[in-house]
Amino acid sequence: SGTSGQSNDEQSGALEALEPPLGQECLEIGDYKGKMRVWHLNTEHTKLHSLKLERCHLWEKLISITSLKVLNVINCPALCEIVSTPALELLKV
Repeated sequence: SGTSGQSNDEQSGALEALEPPLGQECLEIGDYKGKMRVWHLNTEHTKLHSLKLERCHLWEKLISITSLKVLNVINCPALCEIVSTPALELLKV
């Protein structure tokens, strides 16, 4: 989760640099105040099964994460596009 003392640019840089380990199965991102840019997850090799996004007010689109089974979106009002997630079993909005 971001801290209120960080600027949007600082938060954007931190998220852009995010590279979860290849075996990472769960990820939570909360209170992110920047816009989501192209996320650097290598979706062909990730084992990410669960993603929780909370209070990411400016995110408009989520890229395809082919292994994603659970997506939990809380208070992300601009998120209007979720690209193909063929393994998705549970979507909470």
